Amino acid sequence: MRVFLYEFLTGGGMLDELTPCSPHLQREGRAMLCAVSEDFAAIDACKVQVLRDHRCTLWRGEPPSNIDVTVVHTSSEHDRLFRAMAGDADFTLVIAPETHGILLRLAFEVQTAGGRLLSPSPEFISVAGDKWKVHETLRSSNVRVPRSALGEPLQASRLPGDPPRAGLVVKPRDGAGSEGIVHTTADHYVCGQRELLLEEFVPGQAASVMAVGGPLGVRLLLPCLQCIDRQAGFAYQGGAVLSPEDPRSERIRRLARSALPCLPTFTGLIGLDVVLGKADDGRDDVVIEVNPRVTTSYVGLRAVAKGNLAQAMVAWATGYPCPLEFTYFPLRFTPDGRVFTEDEAAAT
Repeated sequence: MRVFLYEFLTGGGMLDELTPCSPHLQREGRAMLCAVSEDFAAIDACKVQVLRDHRCTLWRGEPPSNIDVTVVHTSSEHDRLFRAMAGDADFTLVIAPETHGILLRLAFEVQTAGGRLLSPSPEFISVAGDKWKVHETLRSSNVRVPRSALGEPLQASRLPGDPPRAGLVVKPRDGAGSEGIVHTTADHYVCGQRELLLEEFVPGQAASVMAVGGPLGVRLLLPCLQCIDRQAGFAYQGGAVLSPEDPRSERIRRLARSALPCLPTFTGLIGLDVVLGKADDGRDDVVIEVNPRVTTSYVGLRAVAKGNLAQAMVAWATGYPCPLEFTYFPLRFTPDGRVFTEDEAAAT
């Protein structure tokens, strides 16, 4: 089996830029790519192909021997190799930001090249990658989301109804990570040159859950708590795998089970970001957004998986039953891919 694993920020997608990309997004992209590619490399008779921007580093040491890393220096070289590798591979998994339609464009390019996606299709990305469309889709099916509005360019925009008690969160409609997110206590926001999503700030615990999809349906993985630094623009600082026995796990799963049937079917891994409100019964819990790709939680979940998550992904995508079980133990992970037990985290 030949698998092409492509991560936009480290794989040459930014070669036309003077600098590779945001260091925060790049470290998460690198962490996801290395974790996923190492899992694929552990599958018998699996050959993994990866592109690397010549300005970026991936592994701290040498990659596994059956990972073929091709260094790219120009955007034309990158485009040619992307099409060739996507067309030749049995599966292509794309990790890229939704910003400016990048992830959507790359998914289309894989299909145009004759490749088979092991990540969500353009149909799924076109909905899930648009934060406003996700809110509207879920709201129409009575799934709880924050009160929100679409901020028009060059206009002062407000939420409908009463002023928000805890202020506004303003973010790009097609953003990724914490890039471009603003929290303001004002009841309105003057947008710049692009459409922005205005949503009511919901106090509570940020969390997420990944799901794998395919002909077998959808399977939720273990939920994770998120560490978000509000003082640094909602910067993501990593997370912690949540015990399945923790009552918050069921609240997160309940939100996910209500949201996923409203969205198009998908193949591969996706993530849902949620906020757990103060009420223990979950009545204040909301879905924040859907990530139509692998998320950084992968680095923590693979550490507690009984089997190989990449192998499970392939099995799920091809319609073969595959046990997907976890051995829970307290574990934390960082945005750059480091994993610690609770005791190790406390000692650092």
